Amino acid sequence: MYLKNIKDFYKQHTFLVWIILVILFFAILWIGCVLWKNLFWDNFLWRSYLGPVVADAENRTIDGITPGYNVVSTITYGIILALSLFLIYKIFTKLKLKIDGKFFISISPFIVLGSMLRVMEDAGFFNSPFVYLFISPFIYIFLGVLVLLLIIIGYYIDKIRKTKIMNYVVSIPGFAFLCLSVYLLSSMNWKHPNAVMFILCITAVASIASFLMFFLLEKRYEKLSVYLSGSNVLLFFAHFLDASATFVGTDIYGYCEKHPLPNFLINLSGTGAVMFPLKFILIFLIIYILDITYKKEIKDKTLTGLIKICVFILGMAPGIRDMLRIGIGV
Repeated sequence: MYLKNIKDFYKQHTFLVWIILVILFFAILWIGCVLWKNLFWDNFLWRSYLGPVVADAENRTIDGITPGYNVVSTITYGIILALSLFLIYKIFTKLKLKIDGKFFISISPFIVLGSMLRVMEDAGFFNSPFVYLFISPFIYIFLGVLVLLLIIIGYYIDKIRKTKIMNYVVSIPGFAFLCLSVYLLSSMNWKHPNAVMFILCITAVASIASFLMFFLLEKRYEKLSVYLSGSNVLLFFAHFLDASATFVGTDIYGYCEKHPLPNFLINLSGTGAVMFPLKFILIFLIIYILDITYKKEIKDKTLTGLIKICVFILGMAPGIRDMLRIGIGV
């Protein structure tokens, strides 16, 4: 009975409950930083989250803290991403928004823009304190919130004026900012332009090889036909781009991987090429779960669409950033 009352209260006051939980979380952190500074600030918040961001902005190691991610921050950002995806799903469901090709095209400029702004930060385009806005994960949080606001604005414009311009409300600002970023980056002196073409060629070869493999196997295993759909081919392309940039960057140009698991596997195998089978297995399993194993259970196209867009961004964004960094030489 007591548990039922809690569930009923949550259903009636879902938004209020989440607001209270968020406020409570930050209140605990604030009290902890005041009363136990060494534990909460020095050894947790600074070492795991803020320290790496500052080190990234200043491009140096600070008190043993290096730029990039660590196990704690990776897990935390993963949880935040999952919660954000759930919140966006709830908003889209409430507004009855459709995830289709037009929607994907409308948000695609921001996917590329996030990577280009990161490269511009690496190249020293931004000064303190604005530089911190263009370091991950803040740049992706900022762009994510911006895109969500544009979607909501476009939705209400459509609703009030009886139009269908939501996708244009999202895409036009994205293309405008993207064009400006392209102009600024193109004005730089590119040290390794051939590396960009090399990375794109490797990505294309890996993507085509995967497509042909599924095309040949699909005649014998009918379920594999889902891997030939356009959206799923894009998932492989995005993550092969990330793998190609990592391989070229680590094996040829001496870059280092910032994420803990890939860095461990690269050090273990001695080559960034280990990312190709890792990415292939990852995307294969994600598609298998969404489009084969739980296809009947997950009937909500909005949910599967959001998950696939999220997976696409997680491959495409770092892939573009790393490729451009190598090309510019920063």
